[in-house]
Amino acid sequence: MRAIEHTVARPVSYHDLGLFTGEPVAMTIHPASAGTGIVLVRTDLPGSPEVPAQWGRVTDARRRTMMLGAGNGASIWTVEHLLAAFAGLGIDNARVELNGREVPILDGSAAGLVGPLEEAGVVAQDRLRSWIRVRRPVRVDNGSGSVQMEPAEAFVVRGTIDYPGTAIGRQSYEFTLEGSRFRDELAPARTFCTPEDAETLLSQGLGLGGNPGNVIQVDGMRVDARGGLRYPDEFIRHKVLDCVGDLYLAGAPLLGRVTFVRGGHELNRRLLTEIFSEPANWERSTCPPASGAWAQAETRIAVA
Repeated sequence: MRAIEHTVARPVSYHDLGLFTGEPVAMTIHPASAGTGIVLVRTDLPGSPEVPAQWGRVTDARRRTMMLGAGNGASIWTVEHLLAAFAGLGIDNARVELNGREVPILDGSAAGLVGPLEEAGVVAQDRLRSWIRVRRPVRVDNGSGSVQMEPAEAFVVRGTIDYPGTAIGRQSYEFTLEGSRFRDELAPARTFCTPEDAETLLSQGLGLGGNPGNVIQVDGMRVDARGGLRYPDEFIRHKVLDCVGDLYLAGAPLLGRVTFVRGGHELNRRLLTEIFSEPANWERSTCPPASGAWAQAETRIAVA
């Protein structure tokens, strides 16, 4: 894990539809000063209102994570893949400008976000990175699913999903955020839905940007995935990807072991709320979670 803060080296732009709105959107990720955090900006609204990517700004987490600005009327939909990309690449500070209300869906994974960011480069900044270390177990559940977080000297997510009577079935996967694992093992995992999910969304005027190019469709034992599945367990990997993105809303990298069973955005939001509800649950530290030559070497990187 990086001992100092990082940002993207130069602006990176994306253009696509929003998955839920179906509206075209242009998004540009800009470098930001150390200590800024992740800030989302609606350039299409008067005054270009800003929305910090923080857990207390989440207003709707039923099927996607939606952020709302404080008193400025700005909302940003479906931020989880973007935040997962930042978490996976160790980007602490960025200014994300959008001319619409939803992050572009691209291929339904985080891979299309990660590639251009890596090509642009990630640069070190003159500020120690801080971590939020979970100090004692915290758990939330909703009767059908649960998520908990326990102390650990790494960020680990283990998830389990269960879709009986479908090609998905029961899948489990464990991921540790380190090195290139995010890019190689998690970023390419795409979102998925069943016909029932699609019908429900369309009846609510949502899911208008979904198509075979950005959503894996699962109908009973039949799977329609463009190019085939990227992993045999791509479904649970995507759920873990969502969890990584949702929990980056803590405002700093988390240290702890997350375990979820039939989890989702709303449970992830509630977990963060529960963690920060008691000061004894967590602490902020600029001390790297592991010591060694890697940490010493990183502090000598030329700063941006």
